[in-house]
Amino acid sequence: MTNSSKDAQSLPLVLDELEKMSEQQRDLLFRSVNRFGREVVCWFDSDENLRYISPNCLKLFGWKMEQFLDQPQLLEQMIHSDDRLLWEHHQTHPAGHQDVEIRILTSGGTLEWMEYRCLPLVDKHGKRCGRIATFMNISRRHEAQFRTQALALALEQSPTGIVVTDNDGNVLYANEAFHGLQCRTLGAIQGRKLDLFSREHRGQLPDLWPCLVTGETWKGEKVCFFEEQKRVVELVVTPVLDQQNEVTHILFLIQDVTRQRQDQQLLHQQHKQLRQLFDDVEKISREWALSFDCIDDIMFLMDGAGHIQRINLAVEKHYGRSIKKLTGTSVNDLLPQDVTRQFFDHGQGEFYDDRIKKWFSWRAFDFLEKDEKNQDIRVVTLHDVTALHQLTEQLEKSYESQKVAQSQLVQQEKMASIGQLAAGVAHEINNPVGFIHSNLNTLGKYLQRITAYMDSLEQIIHQSGHDDLLQQAKECRKGSKVDYLLEDTADLIKESIEGTDRVSVIVQNLKSFSRVDDAGLHWTDLHDCLEASLSIAWNEIKYNCRIEKEYGVLPQVLCNPQQLNQVLLNLLVNAAQAIEQQGVIILKTWADEQWAHITVKDNGCGMSDDVKSRIFDPFFTTKKVGEGTGLGLSICYDIIGKHHGLISVDSTLGAGTEFHLKLPLNSSE
Repeated sequence: MTNSSKDAQSLPLVLDELEKMSEQQRDLLFRSVNRFGREVVCWFDSDENLRYISPNCLKLFGWKMEQFLDQPQLLEQMIHSDDRLLWEHHQTHPAGHQDVEIRILTSGGTLEWMEYRCLPLVDKHGKRCGRIATFMNISRRHEAQFRTQALALALEQSPTGIVVTDNDGNVLYANEAFHGLQCRTLGAIQGRKLDLFSREHRGQLPDLWPCLVTGETWKGEKVCFFEEQKRVVELVVTPVLDQQNEVTHILFLIQDVTRQRQDQQLLHQQHKQLRQLFDDVEKISREWALSFDCIDDIMFLMDGAGHIQRINLAVEKHYGRSIKKLTGTSVNDLLPQDVTRQFFDHGQGEFYDDRIKKWFSWRAFDFLEKDEKNQDIRVVTLHDVTALHQLTEQLEKSYESQKVAQSQLVQQEKMASIGQLAAGVAHEINNPVGFIHSNLNTLGKYLQRITAYMDSLEQIIHQSGHDDLLQQAKECRKGSKVDYLLEDTADLIKESIEGTDRVSVIVQNLKSFSRVDDAGLHWTDLHDCLEASLSIAWNEIKYNCRIEKEYGVLPQVLCNPQQLNQVLLNLLVNAAQAIEQQGVIILKTWADEQWAHITVKDNGCGMSDDVKSRIFDPFFTTKKVGEGTGLGLSICYDIIGKHHGLISVDSTLGAGTEFHLKLPLNSSE
């Protein structure tokens, strides 16, 4: 008969005795029992109402007895939800059912394991009148069982063979790993001696046995044959001592390291081969580094963040920077940032580094491998193309010079042709103008004689005393307006003579301008050049310009007057064209100790700083297509330069322009 059955049979007797006691005696009895008991006792009546719970519930559950009596559902609520069904089933099971283990949640929030027992109560007539339930905390026992099971499981699942023997080497325990190594079950080896303890094997490990005597741990390796297979095992042998330091058992840890030793041997061979490969790679790397550093072009490897990982010695030649200090730094520390950004976007390009005054062409491409962050590595090469740029610049300048020279030659040939044509025209004009001038002078003399004759005739008539005839002559003279005709004819002859004189001056100026082939230098009055240029340009100037002359004292200058005339004519025409409606052109001359100065100033539209900076460039013009070649001021600049002089311009947009010519007074050429 079980203890639970005995308890169930004795309960009616206990209840009878309890009924005979007074309430005070029963309370004292319950308190005494629960004061020393480890279990919490609960009493439920026949209606399943909790009538009593022992006071030690506070220690076990964290709630007071009054809380359970006031809140009967609290007892059920503290049962873990996963165990509640088991708990409810156990309460309704008949007596004699084994105890169950359930989990409860204490008021502190901890989960505790409980051994729960439930027994029905019957009165003296055998009628059920309630039940008694007990809770006992078994968390420590449960934890110890769990640790024991975990340890046993760990021993069984350990890949290391574990064997426990007695002092004589008889096997008491061996785990699965050792069984697998031996290819035998525990039943086949339990109680038998390990092979190490046999006479034939004792001599193989001579240093093991002293350790077993002294209680020290021994480690070593042994070659064994299991099922005729050679195995290398690693042994750790530890004596187990009692409180008197006497050896009671021996623990063997056996690890099959056959594969590891084979792998080590293979690894050793591979390491040897790898070492040889590393040596070869190192040799190739040294050769590559030498080749890398012998390249004249700058070459470097750059990671995804723009840091230099490797750079050759060419950087020291071009930039004077140490490769050790550059390695690991940002490429922006070496090159302009607007250039380095292109290394990630484009494959090639060109840039000028103003810091070292050099041109470089660059190429960038992906390296075969990535860096440790799995980012692309870019290889960048910089080739010095400064000499090529200088040569290209020289060729461009030479080409531009030839282009300008050719254009100037064409312009000069054009001017020569125009000059020859002007000379021919001037010669053709000069002859008839000479005839006209001579005839006009003769005509003037004739007119004077006619006037004298008529005056004499009138005097003779007056002296003859024929007053009526004199009166008729006067009336006829007056009616024919002879006096007016004689006076007006004299004025016409005078104006015509002045016109022929002016034509002669213009023809002379044309002849002066037409001598373009005369490259000789002459001592020249610059005022004559100004006047000649004004005469030629007058038709362009007279309609909207007023000329103001502020001439100073100028000594003669050794120059080519025809070329200076060309310069002054160009400046005068430009000044006139800059004045849109009415304006003034001021011509000013003066001299100092070294220079003769001429300024041509207008109050026209002026020019911007950009136009002013390019005004003497060949082919630059602000005029419409067909109105200018852009060579006028360029040729002027060239002519003044050949005279060892200077030409400058000062202009304000909307306020006018002033050209300043300086010609040396003492020229050796």
